[in-house]
Amino acid sequence: MVLLALLMALTWRQVDHWRNRLFLFEHAAQVTENNYIAYSILISEYDKQNDFDQALAMFHKAIELRPLFPNPYNEIGIVYNKQGNYERAVESLKKAININPNEPVFYNNLGKSYAEYGKIDEAITMYRKAIQLRPDYADAYNNLGIDLGRQGKLEEAVAALKKAIEINSAFSEAYCNLGIAYKQQGKINEAKDMLQRAVSINPKNTGAKKLLDLVNVNSRN
Repeated sequence: MVLLALLMALTWRQVDHWRNRLFLFEHAAQVTENNYIAYSILISEYDKQNDFDQALAMFHKAIELRPLFPNPYNEIGIVYNKQGNYERAVESLKKAININPNEPVFYNNLGKSYAEYGKIDEAITMYRKAIQLRPDYADAYNNLGIDLGRQGKLEEAVAALKKAIEINSAFSEAYCNLGIAYKQQGKINEAKDMLQRAVSINPKNTGAKKLLDLVNVNSRN
């Protein structure tokens, strides 16, 4: 019975470890020869731990094993973007697209990097390409709406954000962005409604909460 209890305890510990994605993919990379997919996934897992050096090491390992596998370039592009190294982010994401020009996620991520880089026209072009490849891509419509709004093209921004919500009715961020667009149009009641929906869907959406409070205060004055 003592041995059985010990084995059960060890089993549960193993399950806990396997639930840890970082441990899981590290293990896969170690025990499976030339597992470039595991190394590619580890880029984002180390990024979540804010370990850029290890993320970069996993990137180099992945492309060493499979130079024409596009995912590592996409993953390291996301990492560079988060670090504010937009030039390297764009370079990496373009490489992913050159290898696989039919993956909408790569265009969406490149669009976000262009937007952070201040190249809004290029960003919009990338979002439209992502949508062309995947017409039900809610995140690309949301990003498109954001950047059209930055250009002052509010009617187009509203249309894009409505499309994002049509595709994904639980998209809190899209409701929030639509609320912002309505506020910029002077449609305060519509803005309140969208911001309230954003908070209702995701009570942790602090940005929507703050904006809703601001709109309510301004509308009372």
